[in-house]
Amino acid sequence: MHLQTLFDLSDQTWPAAKTWSQGGWKFRLGQGGGQRASATSLVGPAFDGDITTAENTMRAMGQGALFLIRPDLNPAERRLDERLINLGYKFHDPVLAYGLDTNTPIHALNSIATIQHWPLQAKHKVFWGAAGLTQGRLEVMARAKVAKTVLAVTSASEVLGLAFVTSYKGHAMLHALEVAPAHQRQGIGRAILRQAAGWAGDHGASSLNLLVTQANDNARALYLSVGMAEITKYHYRKGNGPDIWIP
Repeated sequence: MHLQTLFDLSDQTWPAAKTWSQGGWKFRLGQGGGQRASATSLVGPAFDGDITTAENTMRAMGQGALFLIRPDLNPAERRLDERLINLGYKFHDPVLAYGLDTNTPIHALNSIATIQHWPLQAKHKVFWGAAGLTQGRLEVMARAKVAKTVLAVTSASEVLGLAFVTSYKGHAMLHALEVAPAHQRQGIGRAILRQAAGWAGDHGASSLNLLVTQANDNARALYLSVGMAEITKYHYRKGNGPDIWIP
Protein backbone atom coordinates (compact mmCIF):
# COMPACT_ATOMS: atom_id res chain seq x y z
CA MET A 1 0.00 0.00 0.00
CA HIS A 2 1.26 3.49 -0.85
CA LEU A 3 1.95 5.48 2.29
CA GLN A 4 -0.36 8.31 1.24
CA THR A 5 -3.13 5.71 0.95
CA LEU A 6 -2.42 4.64 4.53
CA PHE A 7 -2.62 8.18 5.89
CA ASP A 8 -5.77 8.88 3.87
CA LEU A 9 -7.23 5.71 5.38
CA SER A 10 -6.42 7.00 8.85
CA ASP A 11 -8.01 10.38 8.12
CA GLN A 12 -11.20 8.87 6.74
CA THR A 13 -11.68 6.19 9.38
CA TRP A 14 -10.73 8.37 12.37
CA PRO A 15 -11.91 11.75 11.11
CA ALA A 16 -11.44 15.17 12.60
CA ALA A 17 -14.54 17.24 13.22
CA LYS A 18 -13.38 19.52 10.40
CA THR A 19 -10.41 19.60 8.04
CA TRP A 20 -9.25 22.13 5.51
CA SER A 21 -6.12 22.92 3.51
CA GLN A 22 -4.62 26.39 3.52
CA GLY A 23 -1.18 27.80 2.83
CA GLY A 24 0.46 24.42 2.35
CA TRP A 25 -1.02 22.94 5.56
CA LYS A 26 -3.81 20.54 6.38
CA PHE A 27 -5.57 21.67 9.54
CA ARG A 28 -7.68 19.40 11.73
CA LEU A 29 -10.21 20.49 14.31
CA GLY A 30 -10.13 17.66 16.82
CA GLN A 31 -12.84 18.44 19.38
CA GLY A 32 -11.38 15.88 21.77
CA GLY A 33 -10.80 13.19 19.16
CA GLY A 34 -7.11 12.77 19.98
CA GLN A 35 -3.87 13.76 18.29
CA ARG A 36 -4.58 12.11 14.94
CA ALA A 37 -7.74 14.19 14.70
CA SER A 38 -6.03 17.40 15.83
CA ALA A 39 -2.49 17.61 14.42
CA THR A 40 -1.54 19.81 11.49
CA SER A 41 0.36 18.26 8.58
CA LEU A 42 1.93 19.23 5.29
CA VAL A 43 -0.06 19.08 2.07
CA GLY A 44 1.83 17.65 -0.89
CA PRO A 45 5.53 17.02 -1.49
CA ALA A 46 6.76 20.60 -0.90
CA PHE A 47 7.44 22.43 2.34
CA ASP A 48 6.62 26.03 1.64
CA GLY A 49 4.17 26.82 4.44
CA ASP A 50 4.74 29.40 7.17
CA ILE A 51 5.06 27.76 10.58
CA THR A 52 4.01 30.86 12.51
CA THR A 53 0.79 31.08 10.50
CA ALA A 54 0.10 27.40 11.20
CA GLU A 55 0.71 27.92 14.92
CA ASN A 56 -1.66 30.87 15.03
CA THR A 57 -4.35 28.91 13.21
CA MET A 58 -4.09 26.00 15.64
CA ARG A 59 -4.31 28.30 18.64
CA ALA A 60 -7.30 30.09 17.13
CA MET A 61 -9.02 26.69 17.07
CA GLY A 62 -8.32 26.27 20.78
CA GLN A 63 -5.65 23.64 20.20
CA GLY A 64 -1.99 23.51 21.13
CA ALA A 65 0.70 23.65 18.45
CA LEU A 66 1.03 20.05 17.25
CA PHE A 67 2.48 18.88 13.94
CA LEU A 68 2.24 15.41 12.40
CA ILE A 69 5.57 14.29 10.93
CA ARG A 70 5.68 11.35 8.47
CA PRO A 71 9.38 11.01 7.57
CA ASP A 72 8.91 8.13 5.12
CA LEU A 73 6.25 9.95 3.09
CA ASN A 74 8.48 12.49 1.34
CA PRO A 75 11.60 14.63 1.97
CA ALA A 76 9.51 17.71 2.80
CA GLU A 77 8.32 16.03 5.99
CA ARG A 78 11.93 15.62 7.13
CA ARG A 79 12.72 19.25 6.34
CA LEU A 80 9.72 20.33 8.40
CA ASP A 81 10.92 18.13 11.25
CA GLU A 82 14.34 19.79 11.18
CA ARG A 83 12.78 23.26 11.24
CA LEU A 84 10.59 22.37 14.19
CA ILE A 85 13.59 20.95 16.09
CA ASN A 86 15.39 24.26 15.55
CA LEU A 87 12.33 26.07 16.91
CA GLY A 88 12.39 24.02 20.10
CA TYR A 89 9.57 21.60 19.33
CA LYS A 90 9.72 18.36 21.28
CA PHE A 91 9.64 14.84 19.83
CA HIS A 92 6.31 13.37 20.90
CA ASP A 93 4.48 10.03 20.77
CA PRO A 94 6.18 7.95 18.05
CA VAL A 95 3.64 5.69 16.35
CA LEU A 96 4.04 2.53 14.27
CA ALA A 97 1.69 1.43 11.50
CA TYR A 98 1.13 -2.31 11.11
CA GLY A 99 -0.75 -4.24 8.45
CA LEU A 100 -1.49 -7.69 7.07
CA ASP A 101 -3.35 -9.17 4.12
CA THR A 102 -6.91 -10.03 5.06
CA ASN A 103 -6.44 -13.58 3.76
CA THR A 104 -3.66 -14.20 6.28
CA PRO A 105 -4.80 -16.97 8.66
CA ILE A 106 -4.97 -15.83 12.28
CA HIS A 107 -5.14 -18.66 14.78
CA ALA A 108 -7.39 -17.99 17.76
CA LEU A 109 -9.50 -19.98 20.18
CA ASN A 110 -12.78 -20.99 18.57
CA SER A 111 -14.40 -20.85 21.99
CA ILE A 112 -14.12 -17.05 22.02
CA ALA A 113 -17.10 -15.62 20.14
CA THR A 114 -16.94 -12.13 18.67
CA ILE A 115 -20.17 -10.22 17.99
CA GLN A 116 -20.67 -7.34 15.55
CA HIS A 117 -22.60 -4.27 16.68
CA TRP A 118 -23.49 -0.89 15.24
CA PRO A 119 -24.39 1.63 16.50
CA LEU A 120 -22.55 1.72 19.79
CA GLN A 121 -24.43 0.35 22.76
CA ALA A 122 -24.39 1.93 26.21
CA LYS A 123 -22.22 -0.87 27.61
CA HIS A 124 -19.63 -0.26 24.87
CA LYS A 125 -19.39 3.40 25.85
CA VAL A 126 -18.99 2.47 29.52
CA PHE A 127 -16.29 -0.09 28.71
CA TRP A 128 -14.28 2.27 26.51
CA GLY A 129 -14.74 5.08 29.01
CA ALA A 130 -13.23 2.92 31.75
CA ALA A 131 -10.30 2.22 29.40
CA GLY A 132 -9.68 5.95 28.96
CA LEU A 133 -11.47 6.68 25.68
CA THR A 134 -13.15 10.05 25.99
CA GLN A 135 -16.52 11.12 24.65
CA GLY A 136 -14.65 12.99 21.92
CA ARG A 137 -13.24 9.73 20.62
CA LEU A 138 -16.65 8.08 20.63
CA GLU A 139 -17.88 11.00 18.55
CA VAL A 140 -15.08 10.31 16.06
CA MET A 141 -16.48 6.81 15.59
CA ALA A 142 -19.98 8.17 15.08
CA ARG A 143 -18.97 10.67 12.40
CA ALA A 144 -16.78 8.31 10.34
CA LYS A 145 -18.59 8.04 7.00
CA VAL A 146 -17.20 4.63 6.06
CA ALA A 147 -18.18 1.00 6.47
CA LYS A 148 -17.74 0.35 10.18
CA THR A 149 -18.64 -1.91 13.07
CA VAL A 150 -17.78 -2.66 16.67
CA LEU A 151 -16.43 -6.12 17.43
CA ALA A 152 -17.22 -7.23 20.96
CA VAL A 153 -16.34 -10.21 23.11
CA THR A 154 -18.80 -10.58 25.97
CA SER A 155 -19.65 -12.96 28.78
CA ALA A 156 -23.29 -12.71 29.84
CA SER A 157 -23.75 -8.93 30.08
CA GLU A 158 -20.07 -8.18 30.72
CA VAL A 159 -17.88 -6.73 27.96
CA LEU A 160 -14.46 -8.39 27.88
CA GLY A 161 -13.00 -6.79 24.76
CA LEU A 162 -13.87 -4.27 22.05
CA ALA A 163 -12.51 -2.85 18.82
CA PHE A 164 -13.75 -0.36 16.23
CA VAL A 165 -13.17 -1.65 12.69
CA THR A 166 -13.56 0.34 9.48
CA SER A 167 -13.14 -0.09 5.74
CA TYR A 168 -12.44 2.53 3.07
CA LYS A 169 -11.49 2.14 -0.59
CA GLY A 170 -10.22 -1.42 -0.39
CA HIS A 171 -8.37 -1.24 2.92
CA ALA A 172 -9.47 -1.65 6.54
CA MET A 173 -8.26 -0.06 9.74
CA LEU A 174 -8.78 -1.18 13.31
CA HIS A 175 -8.98 1.36 16.12
CA ALA A 176 -9.40 1.33 19.89
CA LEU A 177 -8.73 -2.34 20.59
CA GLU A 178 -9.16 -2.79 24.34
CA VAL A 179 -9.33 -5.89 26.51
CA ALA A 180 -10.50 -5.76 30.13
CA PRO A 181 -7.45 -5.96 32.42
CA ALA A 182 -8.79 -9.01 34.25
CA HIS A 183 -9.15 -10.89 30.95
CA GLN A 184 -5.90 -10.06 29.21
CA ARG A 185 -3.62 -12.83 27.91
CA GLN A 186 -6.62 -15.11 27.41
CA GLY A 187 -6.77 -14.89 23.60
CA ILE A 188 -9.43 -12.18 23.39
CA GLY A 189 -7.31 -9.68 21.46
CA ARG A 190 -6.26 -12.37 19.00
CA ALA A 191 -9.91 -13.43 18.51
CA ILE A 192 -10.91 -9.84 17.79
CA LEU A 193 -8.09 -9.47 15.26
CA ARG A 194 -9.15 -12.66 13.48
CA GLN A 195 -12.73 -11.44 13.28
CA ALA A 196 -11.58 -8.00 12.15
CA ALA A 197 -9.62 -9.50 9.25
CA GLY A 198 -12.64 -11.58 8.26
CA TRP A 199 -14.97 -8.59 8.45
CA ALA A 200 -12.52 -6.52 6.41
CA GLY A 201 -12.33 -9.15 3.69
CA ASP A 202 -16.12 -9.39 3.58
CA HIS A 203 -16.22 -5.63 2.98
CA GLY A 204 -13.80 -5.72 0.06
CA ALA A 205 -10.62 -4.81 1.93
CA SER A 206 -7.37 -6.47 0.92
CA SER A 207 -5.53 -5.39 4.07
CA LEU A 208 -6.17 -4.81 7.76
CA ASN A 209 -4.12 -2.01 9.29
CA LEU A 210 -3.73 -0.29 12.63
CA LEU A 211 -1.68 2.33 14.43
CA VAL A 212 -0.01 1.78 17.80
CA THR A 213 2.30 3.87 19.93
CA GLN A 214 5.87 2.63 19.99
CA ALA A 215 5.72 2.49 23.79
CA ASN A 216 2.87 -0.07 23.81
CA ASP A 217 5.03 -3.18 23.91
CA ASN A 218 2.23 -5.61 24.79
CA ALA A 219 0.01 -4.55 21.91
CA ARG A 220 2.91 -4.62 19.46
CA ALA A 221 3.79 -8.15 20.55
CA LEU A 222 0.21 -9.24 19.90
CA TYR A 223 0.15 -7.70 16.43
CA LEU A 224 3.44 -9.27 15.44
CA SER A 225 2.30 -12.65 16.75
CA VAL A 226 -0.63 -12.74 14.30
CA GLY A 227 1.61 -11.92 11.33
CA MET A 228 1.32 -8.17 11.08
CA ALA A 229 4.31 -6.31 9.69
CA GLU A 230 5.47 -2.75 10.21
CA ILE A 231 4.55 -0.47 7.30
CA THR A 232 5.93 2.87 8.45
CA LYS A 233 6.29 5.08 11.48
CA TYR A 234 5.50 8.66 12.30
CA HIS A 235 5.66 11.04 15.24
CA TYR A 236 4.48 14.40 16.42
CA ARG A 237 6.30 17.61 17.18
CA LYS A 238 4.77 19.38 20.13
CA GLY A 239 5.17 23.07 20.86
CA ASN A 240 5.68 24.66 24.24
CA GLY A 241 2.16 26.05 24.51
CA PRO A 242 -0.61 24.75 26.76
CA ASP A 243 -1.90 21.21 26.27
CA ILE A 244 -5.32 22.30 25.06
CA TRP A 245 -5.97 19.24 22.87
CA ILE A 246 -6.70 15.85 24.37
CA PRO A 247 -3.71 13.57 23.57
